[in-house]
Amino acid sequence: MKQFRFRALVGPVLLAMLLMLVACAGQESQPEPEEDPFANETPLAKSYANLVITDFTATDDILRDYPEDLKASRDAAVTALTQGGKYRSVGVSESVVESGPTLIVKTHVPQMRIVGFGARFWGGAFAGNSEMLLEMSFVDKDTGQEVGHKTLTSNVNVMGATWSFGASDRSLPTDMGNIMAIYLQTVVPAVTP
Repeated sequence: MKQFRFRALVGPVLLAMLLMLVACAGQESQPEPEEDPFANETPLAKSYANLVITDFTATDDILRDYPEDLKASRDAAVTALTQGGKYRSVGVSESVVESGPTLIVKTHVPQMRIVGFGARFWGGAFAGNSEMLLEMSFVDKDTGQEVGHKTLTSNVNVMGATWSFGASDRSLPTDMGNIMAIYLQTVVPAVTP
């Protein structure tokens, strides 16, 4: 009986592996262009020089359980809008903005849940979703009339949160503030200088 020789297979197997590596390495991936999630939104009719992002209101349970997260979300929106440089001034109260057309953004948070680190660590995906819902209304300071409204919501992927040990759970309020800023920059026209 003839013995099978593995040494005879080593050369062709190595050659096949080398060809597969070279074939994969030769392909250059093209980055996909970022999509603007609010590209189809209708801008407000009036342009504004200033934005006021008021303190977020929420249910009693949310105010009790997540006061720092609400503040972090509002602060992230104000920071992103300020850094964007589109508006003359962005503030948290009417007294800190400059003169000119001003839009007041009032935000209510009726739904919010952030899975804690311990629950995510021990329960993983079984600890459930972290989620946040923002209901924004836009009020023209000069007329006192509501000129628009929008509801934004986000859920954290439970598997991603599990693999990141809850980092995406903890960053949800800041992420929602940044999403809010992107939306406002898209739909609120700025006064041209």
